[in-house]
Amino acid sequence: MMMKPISDPNHISLLLYTRAKVDRLIKTLDSIEETTDVKTQMDVWVYVDEDDTITRDFILSDYCNRYGSNVIFYIGTHTKSLAENYNTLWKESTNAGLYMPAGDDFIIITKGWDRIVRRAFNEYQDRIGFMYAIDNSFNANTIKYPILSAEWINLIGYIFNGAIPFQLEINWLDEISQMIQRKKRLDIFIRPQDNKKEMVYMKNGLFWQHFFVNSIEERVETADILLKTIYSKSASTYKAQKEIIEKFAQEFSRNISSSEIDQSKDWEKNFFVDSGSHISEYVFNHLQMEVSAIDCLVRKLGYFQEKEDIPRILDIFETMILSSMQIKDLQYLRSVYLLKANKPFEAKKAAEIELSIQPNDIKTVQLLEEIQNKIMPESVVEIIKRGMNYFQQENLQMARHEFIRAITLDSAYVSGYVMLGQVEIVSGRSREAETALLKALSLDSHNYQALFGLGKVLYDTHRYMEARSYLQAAAREDPRDKEVWVGLAMIEKKLQENRK
Repeated sequence: MMMKPISDPNHISLLLYTRAKVDRLIKTLDSIEETTDVKTQMDVWVYVDEDDTITRDFILSDYCNRYGSNVIFYIGTHTKSLAENYNTLWKESTNAGLYMPAGDDFIIITKGWDRIVRRAFNEYQDRIGFMYAIDNSFNANTIKYPILSAEWINLIGYIFNGAIPFQLEINWLDEISQMIQRKKRLDIFIRPQDNKKEMVYMKNGLFWQHFFVNSIEERVETADILLKTIYSKSASTYKAQKEIIEKFAQEFSRNISSSEIDQSKDWEKNFFVDSGSHISEYVFNHLQMEVSAIDCLVRKLGYFQEKEDIPRILDIFETMILSSMQIKDLQYLRSVYLLKANKPFEAKKAAEIELSIQPNDIKTVQLLEEIQNKIMPESVVEIIKRGMNYFQQENLQMARHEFIRAITLDSAYVSGYVMLGQVEIVSGRSREAETALLKALSLDSHNYQALFGLGKVLYDTHRYMEARSYLQAAAREDPRDKEVWVGLAMIEKKLQENRK
């Protein structure tokens, strides 16, 4: 782990990333110049891609010599993530005491913002804290401009861990700061530049939201490292604060809220790249990140398997399913643990999905047979029997309830639809009876009871030609049943009456 010297605790290094947007960068640098009070204790480091000829030409113009603050351009390779840019700048930049990573598209509004930053961090003797400026285009609690101390970064070894896309990296730091109770919003106002496009380095947002939730242990571990330094001289206080970390970790919900799902959709919708870039490069970079994330999740699976923590195992499976990659045996393993969690019908669906990916996969076929034996006949058949008892007792409401429950549990169970159709016939609900019986016939076209019942429904609704067709089919299935012939005779009589 890199431990970077701190030459001046009050020195601030702004770490910026730019690409071929010189006009935008100049506006940002101008606003920094106009609002910074102590320019000798502040510098700006700008990461420039080596293939960015527009910005490199601007560097040669010596335009930045006009600023009182030192502006240094670092030329490096085009990285796969913003995290790499900022971590590189931190390593290469001045041995400052405070670091603020940002883009090239903001205007600082608050004059003397640098004094506010220094004062806030100097309130803590250990200087470990997470501060942020206010982006006035968002909710005041939305973090777009984080500020970290060198002490915090040295303990962790980086500004951003690089495991997730950029905005979630800030959320990562936010949760850690809440765990150690060292988060503070500063009265520094920043606005985005006018008429700029929203740049979102995010694809497959819902996967990354789930991955973030399933990485809570890593944030707890990081928070504990910081906490040990903050309370190094007081074991009792450290213990009390450790309990607070655990409480915060529990409060950070493991369920993805509807608002987060909407945000993920927006990320995907807004995702774009500069016109001069190739979209394939960005997709490849995201794919690399997802591969690393899946590798992390697989390692977590091993850990939770040892602990036999089935809920967390299933959480991880749900996350992996959202990945851009189709992983063989994933749904099979998920099915195994759903069965252990006593969710046989969900386990059945997972096993069926695996068979669609790997047709005739022997282990999945065997697992599916095991699941079928578990749910049949102990569950659905018993429900059907209970429904028939209600039917015989003329308790049609309860009978209907049981038959609907049976076909909900097993959508391919023909007898459930047939019995539901019978209940609806007796209840005088012809349309519902027809729907149920047609479903039964779609599963078993030779089912006598469904054919006869549908013929009766159609007769009662005066659709005699259709009724005759179904009763004739019923007669072919069981020519010995007198009722079907009586029904056909009644239909012929009606048809003759209609011809007169």
